[in-house]
Amino acid sequence: MSLILKKLVDQPKVNCVIFNHKHMSYSTSEHLSIKNVFSFKSVFLKTIGVLSAVVAIKGFMIPNHFFDGGLLGISILMHEFYHIEVALPLVLLNLPFIYLGYRKIGKNFAAHSLLAVMILGFSLYFIK
Repeated sequence: MSLILKKLVDQPKVNCVIFNHKHMSYSTSEHLSIKNVFSFKSVFLKTIGVLSAVVAIKGFMIPNHFFDGGLLGISILMHEFYHIEVALPLVLLNLPFIYLGYRKIGKNFAAHSLLAVMILGFSLYFIK
């Protein structure tokens, strides 16, 4: 298993294009753009997406004992068996994938993903 993970991490980065919302310029994945990550539009859209996910998870899936696939499904399963808050395993299980995204795709992708996962975790924890 560690050999597979090492092969994934050691492959060269993909130069992804991240468009700035004010004009159509782009930056490569090598340069972290904090201004782009924390822009009003970026945070607003992440918040809208997270709130809709929280409504689905807390308002529909957990009360009706429905499960989802992937990391959310594992987190809900841990919630059902061990009665821990869904947010904790969801955030912790996403961290290795954010790291892989950082290594494979770039800093901007990892920063956007980390921000979205943290907003999701806090929202799942505090919204009852």
